[in-house]
Amino acid sequence: MSSAESELASMLSVFDESVYQRLQTLNPPILRILWLSHVLGFLTFVHHRAHELISDLDMPQQERRRLSSWYLDDSIDLLRLCDVIRAEAENLRMRCLVLSTAANLVRPRGGVSEDQLRRVKDHLSGVDPEKSFYPRQVSPRRGKMEEALDGLRLNLEKLMATTAKASAVKELLTPAGTARMILLGVGVWSLMLGGLVASAFTRSPMPVRPRMAPGEFRWSETFNTIELDISRELRRKFGRKDGSEQILADMEGLERRTKQVLNAMGDDKKDNGVAMRSAVRELFRAKERVEAVLQQVKREENALFMKVTDIRNEHLRVIL
Repeated sequence: MSSAESELASMLSVFDESVYQRLQTLNPPILRILWLSHVLGFLTFVHHRAHELISDLDMPQQERRRLSSWYLDDSIDLLRLCDVIRAEAENLRMRCLVLSTAANLVRPRGGVSEDQLRRVKDHLSGVDPEKSFYPRQVSPRRGKMEEALDGLRLNLEKLMATTAKASAVKELLTPAGTARMILLGVGVWSLMLGGLVASAFTRSPMPVRPRMAPGEFRWSETFNTIELDISRELRRKFGRKDGSEQILADMEGLERRTKQVLNAMGDDKKDNGVAMRSAVRELFRAKERVEAVLQQVKREENALFMKVTDIRNEHLRVIL
Protein backbone atom coordinates (compact mmCIF):
# COMPACT_ATOMS: atom_id res chain seq x y z
CA MET A 1 0.00 0.00 0.00
CA SER A 2 1.41 3.36 -1.02
CA SER A 3 1.70 6.29 1.38
CA ALA A 4 -1.19 8.04 -0.42
CA GLU A 5 -3.39 4.95 -0.02
CA SER A 6 -2.42 4.65 3.64
CA GLU A 7 -3.42 8.27 4.20
CA LEU A 8 -6.83 7.71 2.57
CA ALA A 9 -7.40 4.51 4.56
CA SER A 10 -6.53 6.40 7.74
CA MET A 11 -8.99 9.18 6.81
CA LEU A 12 -11.80 6.67 6.33
CA SER A 13 -10.92 4.97 9.61
CA VAL A 14 -11.00 8.24 11.56
CA PHE A 15 -14.30 9.23 9.95
CA ASP A 16 -15.87 5.84 10.71
CA GLU A 17 -14.70 6.06 14.32
CA SER A 18 -16.16 9.55 14.79
CA VAL A 19 -19.49 8.35 13.38
CA TYR A 20 -19.40 5.28 15.62
CA GLN A 21 -18.81 7.39 18.73
CA ARG A 22 -21.61 9.79 17.79
CA LEU A 23 -23.99 6.87 17.17
CA GLN A 24 -23.47 5.74 20.76
CA THR A 25 -25.45 8.80 21.88
CA LEU A 26 -28.49 7.32 20.09
CA ASN A 27 -28.18 3.97 21.83
CA PRO A 28 -30.40 2.58 23.25
CA PRO A 29 -33.05 3.85 20.80
CA ILE A 30 -36.27 5.17 22.34
CA LEU A 31 -39.22 6.25 20.21
CA ARG A 32 -39.76 9.57 21.94
CA ILE A 33 -39.58 13.14 20.68
CA LEU A 34 -36.33 13.95 22.52
CA TRP A 35 -34.58 10.93 20.95
CA LEU A 36 -35.87 11.94 17.52
CA SER A 37 -34.30 15.39 17.98
CA HIS A 38 -30.96 13.69 18.74
CA VAL A 39 -31.26 11.78 15.45
CA LEU A 40 -31.62 15.08 13.59
CA GLY A 41 -28.52 16.35 15.39
CA PHE A 42 -26.62 13.24 14.29
CA LEU A 43 -27.60 13.84 10.65
CA THR A 44 -26.34 17.44 10.85
CA PHE A 45 -23.03 16.20 12.26
CA VAL A 46 -22.40 13.56 9.58
CA HIS A 47 -23.34 15.84 6.68
CA HIS A 48 -21.00 18.52 8.01
CA ARG A 49 -18.12 16.15 8.72
CA ALA A 50 -18.46 14.31 5.40
CA HIS A 51 -18.42 17.58 3.47
CA GLU A 52 -15.30 18.76 5.29
CA LEU A 53 -13.40 15.60 4.40
CA ILE A 54 -14.53 15.42 0.78
CA SER A 55 -13.68 19.08 0.20
CA ASP A 56 -10.07 18.36 1.17
CA LEU A 57 -9.68 15.46 -1.27
CA ASP A 58 -7.72 16.09 -4.42
CA MET A 59 -9.62 14.47 -7.30
CA PRO A 60 -10.29 15.14 -10.98
CA GLN A 61 -12.79 17.93 -11.56
CA GLN A 62 -15.01 15.63 -13.60
CA GLU A 63 -15.29 13.20 -10.70
CA ARG A 64 -15.95 16.02 -8.25
CA ARG A 65 -18.77 17.30 -10.46
CA ARG A 66 -20.25 13.80 -10.60
CA LEU A 67 -20.26 13.46 -6.80
CA SER A 68 -21.59 17.00 -6.38
CA SER A 69 -24.43 16.15 -8.75
CA TRP A 70 -25.24 13.06 -6.66
CA TYR A 71 -25.33 15.09 -3.44
CA LEU A 72 -27.57 17.72 -5.00
CA ASP A 73 -30.04 15.05 -6.14
CA ASP A 74 -29.95 13.23 -2.81
CA SER A 75 -30.10 16.19 -0.47
CA ILE A 76 -33.15 17.78 -2.09
CA ASP A 77 -35.17 14.79 -0.88
CA LEU A 78 -33.69 15.11 2.60
CA LEU A 79 -34.84 18.74 2.63
CA ARG A 80 -38.33 17.55 1.68
CA LEU A 81 -38.25 15.25 4.71
CA CYS A 82 -37.25 18.24 6.83
CA ASP A 83 -40.33 20.09 5.58
CA VAL A 84 -42.56 17.19 6.64
CA ILE A 85 -40.94 16.93 10.08
CA ARG A 86 -41.17 20.71 10.63
CA ALA A 87 -44.86 20.82 9.72
CA GLU A 88 -45.77 17.84 11.92
CA ALA A 89 -43.84 19.16 14.92
CA GLU A 90 -45.47 22.58 14.52
CA ASN A 91 -48.88 20.91 14.35
CA LEU A 92 -48.24 19.23 17.71
CA ARG A 93 -46.98 22.49 19.19
CA MET A 94 -50.15 24.31 18.13
CA ARG A 95 -52.26 21.56 19.68
CA CYS A 96 -50.40 22.14 22.95
CA LEU A 97 -51.24 25.85 22.80
CA VAL A 98 -54.93 25.15 22.24
CA LEU A 99 -54.82 22.59 25.03
CA SER A 100 -53.56 25.31 27.39
CA THR A 101 -56.56 27.49 26.59
CA ALA A 102 -59.00 24.64 27.12
CA ALA A 103 -57.38 23.60 30.40
CA ASN A 104 -57.47 27.16 31.71
CA LEU A 105 -61.22 27.34 31.11
CA VAL A 106 -61.93 24.35 33.33
CA ARG A 107 -60.01 25.66 36.34
CA PRO A 108 -62.35 25.96 39.33
CA ARG A 109 -63.32 29.60 39.13
CA GLY A 110 -66.31 31.82 38.48
CA GLY A 111 -67.34 33.25 35.13
CA VAL A 112 -67.39 30.00 33.14
CA SER A 113 -70.81 28.97 31.93
CA GLU A 114 -72.06 25.39 31.81
CA ASP A 115 -72.16 25.65 28.02
CA GLN A 116 -68.49 26.69 27.93
CA LEU A 117 -67.55 23.77 30.17
CA ARG A 118 -69.50 21.36 27.97
CA ARG A 119 -67.75 22.58 24.82
CA VAL A 120 -64.34 22.39 26.47
CA LYS A 121 -65.10 18.90 27.69
CA ASP A 122 -66.05 17.88 24.15
CA HIS A 123 -62.73 19.23 22.92
CA LEU A 124 -60.67 17.50 25.59
CA SER A 125 -62.44 14.17 25.15
CA GLY A 126 -61.93 14.24 21.38
CA VAL A 127 -65.65 14.18 20.54
CA ASP A 128 -64.83 16.22 17.43
CA PRO A 129 -62.06 14.31 15.58
CA GLU A 130 -61.03 17.46 13.71
CA LYS A 131 -60.24 19.13 17.03
CA SER A 132 -58.75 16.14 18.83
CA PHE A 133 -55.50 16.97 20.62
CA TYR A 134 -54.11 13.48 20.07
CA PRO A 135 -54.16 12.69 16.32
CA ARG A 136 -54.21 8.97 15.58
CA GLN A 137 -54.79 8.94 11.85
CA VAL A 138 -51.84 8.72 9.50
CA SER A 139 -50.80 12.25 8.54
CA PRO A 140 -51.88 13.61 5.14
CA ARG A 141 -48.18 14.43 4.67
CA ARG A 142 -47.33 10.74 4.52
CA GLY A 143 -47.47 10.83 0.70
CA LYS A 144 -44.86 13.61 0.58
CA MET A 145 -42.68 11.67 2.99
CA GLU A 146 -42.85 8.50 0.89
CA GLU A 147 -41.99 10.41 -2.29
CA ALA A 148 -38.91 11.88 -0.59
CA LEU A 149 -37.84 8.47 0.72
CA ASP A 150 -38.27 6.92 -2.73
CA GLY A 151 -35.90 9.55 -4.08
CA LEU A 152 -33.35 8.90 -1.33
CA ARG A 153 -33.55 5.16 -1.93
CA LEU A 154 -33.03 5.44 -5.70
CA ASN A 155 -30.06 7.77 -5.26
CA LEU A 156 -28.51 5.43 -2.71
CA GLU A 157 -28.88 2.47 -5.06
CA LYS A 158 -27.13 4.41 -7.83
CA LEU A 159 -24.22 5.28 -5.55
CA MET A 160 -23.97 1.72 -4.22
CA ALA A 161 -23.75 0.39 -7.78
CA THR A 162 -20.96 2.85 -8.57
CA THR A 163 -19.11 2.01 -5.36
CA ALA A 164 -19.41 -1.73 -5.99
CA LYS A 165 -17.94 -1.27 -9.48
CA ALA A 166 -15.06 0.76 -8.05
CA SER A 167 -14.44 -1.94 -5.44
CA ALA A 168 -14.28 -4.58 -8.16
CA VAL A 169 -11.44 -2.74 -9.88
CA LYS A 170 -9.75 -1.76 -6.60
CA GLU A 171 -10.37 1.97 -6.89
CA LEU A 172 -11.63 2.55 -3.36
CA LEU A 173 -8.32 3.85 -2.03
CA THR A 174 -8.30 6.77 -4.42
CA PRO A 175 -9.62 10.25 -3.56
CA ALA A 176 -12.77 9.64 -5.64
CA GLY A 177 -13.26 6.15 -4.17
CA THR A 178 -12.84 7.47 -0.64
CA ALA A 179 -15.36 10.22 -1.33
CA ARG A 180 -17.86 7.66 -2.62
CA MET A 181 -17.46 5.56 0.52
CA ILE A 182 -18.08 8.60 2.72
CA LEU A 183 -21.13 9.61 0.67
CA LEU A 184 -22.40 6.04 0.83
CA GLY A 185 -22.64 6.43 4.60
CA VAL A 186 -24.38 9.80 4.17
CA GLY A 187 -26.91 8.19 1.84
CA VAL A 188 -27.66 5.33 4.25
CA TRP A 189 -28.09 7.67 7.22
CA SER A 190 -30.27 10.15 5.33
CA LEU A 191 -32.58 7.42 4.04
CA MET A 192 -32.97 5.29 7.14
CA LEU A 193 -32.64 7.79 10.00
CA GLY A 194 -34.41 10.61 8.19
CA GLY A 195 -37.14 8.11 7.36
CA LEU A 196 -37.43 7.01 10.98
CA VAL A 197 -37.98 10.55 12.24
CA ALA A 198 -40.48 11.43 9.51
CA SER A 199 -42.37 8.15 10.03
CA ALA A 200 -42.67 8.79 13.77
CA PHE A 201 -44.07 12.29 13.28
CA THR A 202 -46.50 11.26 10.53
CA ARG A 203 -47.65 8.28 12.63
CA SER A 204 -46.90 5.70 9.94
CA PRO A 205 -44.82 2.52 9.89
CA MET A 206 -41.46 2.77 8.17
CA PRO A 207 -42.40 2.91 4.46
CA VAL A 208 -39.04 1.61 3.18
CA ARG A 209 -37.67 -1.85 3.77
CA PRO A 210 -34.78 -1.68 6.26
CA ARG A 211 -31.42 -1.67 4.48
CA MET A 212 -28.52 -3.14 6.40
CA ALA A 213 -25.46 -0.90 6.37
CA PRO A 214 -22.42 -2.46 4.66
CA GLY A 215 -20.47 -4.53 7.16
CA GLU A 216 -17.07 -2.99 6.40
CA PHE A 217 -17.94 0.17 8.32
CA ARG A 218 -16.99 0.51 11.99
CA TRP A 219 -20.45 1.91 12.75
CA SER A 220 -22.45 -0.74 10.84
CA GLU A 221 -23.44 -3.03 13.72
CA THR A 222 -24.56 -0.21 16.03
CA PHE A 223 -26.43 1.52 13.21
CA ASN A 224 -28.21 -1.66 12.10
CA THR A 225 -29.25 -2.44 15.68
CA ILE A 226 -30.71 1.05 16.21
CA GLU A 227 -32.46 1.05 12.85
CA LEU A 228 -34.02 -2.39 13.32
CA ASP A 229 -35.18 -1.67 16.87
CA ILE A 230 -36.91 1.59 15.92
CA SER A 231 -38.37 0.15 12.70
CA ARG A 232 -39.87 -2.67 14.77
CA GLU A 233 -41.32 -0.16 17.24
CA LEU A 234 -42.79 1.94 14.40
CA ARG A 235 -44.51 -1.15 12.99
CA ARG A 236 -45.79 -2.13 16.42
CA LYS A 237 -47.16 1.30 17.20
CA PHE A 238 -48.39 2.52 13.81
CA GLY A 239 -48.83 -0.60 11.69
CA ARG A 240 -51.59 -2.52 13.45
CA LYS A 241 -53.54 -4.86 11.21
CA ASP A 242 -56.84 -3.93 12.85
CA GLY A 243 -56.43 -0.40 11.46
CA SER A 244 -56.22 1.25 14.87
CA GLU A 245 -53.72 4.07 15.11
CA GLN A 246 -51.59 4.97 18.09
CA ILE A 247 -49.74 8.12 19.13
CA LEU A 248 -46.22 9.00 20.23
CA ALA A 249 -45.41 8.17 23.84
CA ASP A 250 -45.01 11.87 24.69
CA MET A 251 -48.58 12.54 23.54
CA GLU A 252 -49.81 9.49 25.44
CA GLY A 253 -48.58 11.16 28.64
CA LEU A 254 -50.53 14.31 27.78
CA GLU A 255 -53.60 12.24 27.01
CA ARG A 256 -53.46 10.56 30.43
CA ARG A 257 -53.27 13.95 32.15
CA THR A 258 -56.19 15.20 30.07
CA LYS A 259 -58.32 12.24 31.18
CA GLN A 260 -57.49 13.07 34.79
CA VAL A 261 -58.83 16.59 34.22
CA LEU A 262 -62.01 15.19 32.68
CA ASN A 263 -62.50 12.82 35.62
CA ALA A 264 -62.03 15.69 38.07
CA MET A 265 -64.57 17.91 36.34
CA GLY A 266 -67.46 16.06 37.95
CA ASP A 267 -65.90 16.19 41.41
CA ASP A 268 -64.89 19.85 41.69
CA LYS A 269 -67.98 20.77 43.72
CA LYS A 270 -67.50 17.91 46.17
CA ASP A 271 -63.92 18.72 47.17
CA ASN A 272 -63.97 22.47 46.61
CA GLY A 273 -61.98 22.09 43.38
CA VAL A 274 -58.91 20.42 44.92
CA ALA A 275 -58.90 17.49 42.47
CA MET A 276 -59.44 19.82 39.53
CA ARG A 277 -56.59 22.15 40.49
CA SER A 278 -54.25 19.21 40.96
CA ALA A 279 -55.24 17.60 37.64
CA VAL A 280 -54.86 20.87 35.69
CA ARG A 281 -51.49 21.53 37.33
CA GLU A 282 -50.19 18.10 36.25
CA LEU A 283 -51.59 18.62 32.76
CA PHE A 284 -49.69 21.89 32.40
CA ARG A 285 -46.47 20.25 33.58
CA ALA A 286 -46.87 17.47 31.00
CA LYS A 287 -47.66 20.03 28.30
CA GLU A 288 -44.56 22.07 29.13
CA ARG A 289 -42.36 18.97 28.84
CA VAL A 290 -43.77 18.19 25.41
CA GLU A 291 -43.37 21.81 24.28
CA ALA A 292 -39.73 21.79 25.42
CA VAL A 293 -38.81 18.71 23.36
CA LEU A 294 -40.78 20.01 20.36
CA GLN A 295 -38.74 23.21 20.58
CA GLN A 296 -35.58 21.11 20.49
CA VAL A 297 -36.86 19.29 17.40
CA LYS A 298 -37.45 22.68 15.78
CA ARG A 299 -33.88 23.77 16.55
CA GLU A 300 -32.31 20.53 15.31
CA GLU A 301 -34.43 20.38 12.16
CA ASN A 302 -33.56 23.99 11.34
CA ALA A 303 -29.85 23.31 11.93
CA LEU A 304 -29.99 20.28 9.60
CA PHE A 305 -31.91 22.20 6.94
CA MET A 306 -29.48 25.12 7.02
CA LYS A 307 -26.38 22.90 7.02
CA VAL A 308 -27.57 20.85 4.04
CA THR A 309 -28.58 24.03 2.21
CA ASP A 310 -25.12 25.54 2.78
CA ILE A 311 -23.42 22.37 1.51
CA ARG A 312 -25.72 22.33 -1.52
CA ASN A 313 -24.68 25.89 -2.37
CA GLU A 314 -21.02 24.85 -2.38
CA HIS A 315 -21.78 21.88 -4.63
CA LEU A 316 -23.72 24.15 -6.96
CA ARG A 317 -20.60 26.25 -7.38
CA VAL A 318 -18.73 23.10 -8.42
CA ILE A 319 -21.39 22.21 -11.00
CA LEU A 320 -21.70 25.73 -12.38
